[in-house]
Amino acid sequence: MPRNLSALVVIALLLATPAMAQEARILTPRQSDASSKRGVDEPIQLHITDLLLNSETGRASLQDFHEKKAAGTLERASASKSAVQIGARQNFKVFNLKTEVRETIDFTLKETSERFNIWVETEELTNGHVRDQEVEDLRAALADATPAGSVNPSVGIIVNDENIFGDPPDVDGDSKTDVLLVDVRDDFDPDNGNNLFVGGFFDPADLTTTGNNMDILYLDTMPSIVNSQGGRNSVDGLLGTAAHEYQHLIHANYDENESTFVNEAQSEWGELMNGYNGRSMAFLSSLDEHATAFFIFRSDVLTDRERGQLFTLYIAEQLGVETAGSVTRQPLHNQSGYETAFGSIDTFHDLVNDFFTANLLNDSSVDPRFGYSNPFVAGKRTIVDETIDGRTTTSLDESTLSMLQGTVHYTKITNVSNPALSVDASSVGNLEAARARLGIRALTKENGGTYQVIDLSPSDTPTVLSGDFDEVILIITHKTAATGNTTVSVNYSADWSGGGTESFVESVAYDNGNQSESFFLSTTPGNAVQTTRFSLPSQTGTITLDAVQVTPFFLSEFDGTGVPTTAPRDFKLLVLGDNNGTPDLTQNLFELDVVDPRAFGSSTSTPFTFVTVDLKSYADQLNNLPSVFHIGFGEAGSDDNHLVHAGAAYDVENLSFLGDDRDNSWGRLWDVVFANDAGSMMDHVFPIRADFLITTVVGVEDNQAVEQSFALRQNYPNPFSGATTVEFDVPSASDVTIEVFDLLGRKVETVADGLYGSGTHTFTVDASGWANGMYLYRLRSGSASLTRSMSVLN
Repeated sequence: MPRNLSALVVIALLLATPAMAQEARILTPRQSDASSKRGVDEPIQLHITDLLLNSETGRASLQDFHEKKAAGTLERASASKSAVQIGARQNFKVFNLKTEVRETIDFTLKETSERFNIWVETEELTNGHVRDQEVEDLRAALADATPAGSVNPSVGIIVNDENIFGDPPDVDGDSKTDVLLVDVRDDFDPDNGNNLFVGGFFDPADLTTTGNNMDILYLDTMPSIVNSQGGRNSVDGLLGTAAHEYQHLIHANYDENESTFVNEAQSEWGELMNGYNGRSMAFLSSLDEHATAFFIFRSDVLTDRERGQLFTLYIAEQLGVETAGSVTRQPLHNQSGYETAFGSIDTFHDLVNDFFTANLLNDSSVDPRFGYSNPFVAGKRTIVDETIDGRTTTSLDESTLSMLQGTVHYTKITNVSNPALSVDASSVGNLEAARARLGIRALTKENGGTYQVIDLSPSDTPTVLSGDFDEVILIITHKTAATGNTTVSVNYSADWSGGGTESFVESVAYDNGNQSESFFLSTTPGNAVQTTRFSLPSQTGTITLDAVQVTPFFLSEFDGTGVPTTAPRDFKLLVLGDNNGTPDLTQNLFELDVVDPRAFGSSTSTPFTFVTVDLKSYADQLNNLPSVFHIGFGEAGSDDNHLVHAGAAYDVENLSFLGDDRDNSWGRLWDVVFANDAGSMMDHVFPIRADFLITTVVGVEDNQAVEQSFALRQNYPNPFSGATTVEFDVPSASDVTIEVFDLLGRKVETVADGLYGSGTHTFTVDASGWANGMYLYRLRSGSASLTRSMSVLN
């Protein structure tokens, strides 16, 4: 359903009684870096400087400028041009993005200073789109001061960028940059559904007579200053763009062939360096980005800009802002430019390796190398590629990675003792050269302790980590990030100690993972509680609520709420007792305050991005739950960043409820309807999921006896695509169950369950619909079990 229904009203029929009827409103998510670029009400900014730089005209213009600069034949400005007065009018050639032609537009000079002029398209002055106050605000930001987070708040963007990045080209010799406020000729047409606009750009053709033969920055007026309805915006949105584009202009003075990734990374950081807002860093929540080559740049997504901004921020915090800025002044490109700026190739490789560790840990208290001090990045962390619950198996069978340059892989193993980690390059050529490309680390967290970082070396001999650990995270990095398609093949595996128990995880999820209907605000914001009802699994053994996955949404993520994007995003996880099918706040079985770890803007994406709340540390409180209970969450703290609600399709029965934490009143989710026949929450459920750990004690002697008489053979083929065959031996007629689990211990399929006679039995596992990866298959008979692993490569 479209998310542009902000004018509609939601009627929430709480408790299905007329007395409880209340009103709430539908909300529209803000645009994040990772979200779609179409189908929303808000204007969405496009970036085109990279396209202009890489165009045939752009490359030819840069080459021409650098040749003339080297030869000393640049065309210099006349004295009359340098002495132009405020109020003067002049024609400029401006690139029309729709026709791809440079058209002549009349401008009026509104401000002049030692370092820059501000020109405004004369028509934009005549029609009132640009007023004197906007011009003054822009002048002050360029010349006088930048925000508190700036590298130097006491100076403007122009001085900051020049001090850190270097000198502009000064192609015409007047020592000034001409800033043009213009209604950029783009495809912005909201009346016909196109909300894309260009906020500003640098055109390399302006360094030659193909353009204006001047140092020029273009800044947009529509919708940047005045929107399509005639409403006015402050120039604040343009200031980050000015800082960004000025770096591009400076970069053009030093390197005619810089890679797009490095050039954009420097400009993206230029916004942060001047104290303006950075990217959402939604790329940290994407597993695909772990396997994306470091220097790749894709114009149709913003994730490469995010990675570049964060990497340059990391350089600035580790080596200093001057070193980060000096990358702009290097005539070499990509890794070579970084190498020159840092003084050695090893420094660059170490930074890439440390960067990936910092993105996961982001905690400078563990080690200054592995965290960020900039408050904009506080609490932002990447996700792991795979998680293995060490209680459900005692090994991670050997897997192979084919790693592009500048990529990373994270493997988390939880609840393990004395793990032996094996990581080595697999090379048919120079093994030592392949090993030298790898960075390998283990992050360990002992029971109740803090993280420790251990550097490992690729080797054919396992490294044993002695102790009991809540977590061991294996980080494998291809730290050589040069361009090209060079890959390193890496084999990794692990073994660890097992105890005298057999455990597996049963996951319960009623939702399908996709949002259906609208986001909406409760009638009691600040006091709302949402829950979903669960029943304990019908299993033998100790059953513990081990983890919960939830999808909280917050006002700060939605348009028109007045809540800043930097507002706290926290919630209170609740486990409540049941009162005739309804939650009961007087039966508060468990509660925990949680801070949302997701990158801003990623939570409102589809499919849902879940927050996993690990409850292993609270097992003694959650291993004796009643047969029926409710899991949910409500408000935490006293801030105004209230919870927003959304559901997924589920038509079996109403399992979800909305409540008020002040009076323990509850209403069914199925009774929420939208005004004007716009829909309802009938046949929906709140997306809340639960993992239950089922543990049984195994007698060691009994288990050994069973293993001696039963046999579970390795599947064949393995690895496999589609289907595979498994054989098992039974000594005498026995009840046998064979189940397949993923590495989180979640049951995927039961492939055999019944009475089997003595002898060998064969069955086929059809995995054609499974995700690629490793799975465990387990034979159970009586009090013991046998387990092996299989690898799916569909």
